Amino acid sequence: NGQDTLIVGAGETIQSAINAASPGDTVFVEAGTYTEDITMRSEVSVVGAGFNSTTLRGTGTNSVVTAINVTNAQFAGFKVIRSGPASSDAGIDIRGGNLLVNNNWVIGNLNGIQVYNGSSGGSSAILRNNIVQGNGNSGSAFLNYGIIVLHSTPLIANNLVVSNTGVGIYVGWAESAGTQIINNTVVGNTDSGIWCYSGGNAIIKNNIFTRNMSGIAASHGAVPQISFNDVWGNFWHNYDSQSGGVAAAGPGDISADPLFDVAATPPFALLPGSPCINAGDPNPLFNDRDGSRNDMGAFGGPAGLLPGPASAITTGFLFNNIGKIPTSEITPSGSLA
Repeated sequence: NGQDTLIVGAGETIQSAINAASPGDTVFVEAGTYTEDITMRSEVSVVGAGFNSTTLRGTGTNSVVTAINVTNAQFAGFKVIRSGPASSDAGIDIRGGNLLVNNNWVIGNLNGIQVYNGSSGGSSAILRNNIVQGNGNSGSAFLNYGIIVLHSTPLIANNLVVSNTGVGIYVGWAESAGTQIINNTVVGNTDSGIWCYSGGNAIIKNNIFTRNMSGIAASHGAVPQISFNDVWGNFWHNYDSQSGGVAAAGPGDISADPLFDVAATPPFALLPGSPCINAGDPNPLFNDRDGSRNDMGAFGGPAGLLPGPASAITTGFLFNNIGKIPTSEITPSGSLA
């Protein structure tokens, strides 16, 4: 296997470098705007210079990034914008596999990130330290999503899921039971902050849900595992149970103004005195970077977002099992070994 870095610069295409890469290689994309849709390959990582400087602008006809049964690869460091208009189009479209999606800004697509089952079964992707913002179309004939999970068990951790037209995070069907929604900040989505549907019994822990239409919704028999979240100030219901679903405050849940620092970059960091500080799950497994008890929201936990744009991630997420990926397969930098 190779361990080379292929560099893509102005006037070159990312896809041609992906196609030329050997297993184990990394395609590094220099700052700039690249107008193309790309298809990922297993064991080939694609890394931009940071989402404030490297933009992947789709053609507007398909998903911008497609990963079908892709394993042992990372997609990181991009602003991803302009997916196609079809209901199946997204900024990042993952079908099966275990792609790591890290440190991206996914904005202005029909759907932000979608994680579906592929030919080899459900996906155990890791979505971490991303900003998923401003996706969806109010004029669409169908519901749109910041993040949608179907028949898969990803880890969704330390993301900002904000101001999407539609549902912030959707988890559907029994094969998605066990999806981990941990330490995210979900704000200002026009539908539910999170909606669990028909057996999509996600683990929902250490998150902040506020200013969405509903905070946590469950329908058609879904019974998510809910604990240590701040669910406050959602416009319809904080907890919304429909059609046999059960959404209710769990152990450690609070309902209080999280006191966001509106001047922070990225936004939604917590001000001193926030009730979300040291209010997450007290299990040391979830401790913050400094070893203190977990802070609810995207800036808490062992892989919490850092202040400043596109900050480097230097620590892995310390679960015994991440979706179907054992922690032993994840390097200290968070990339798959």
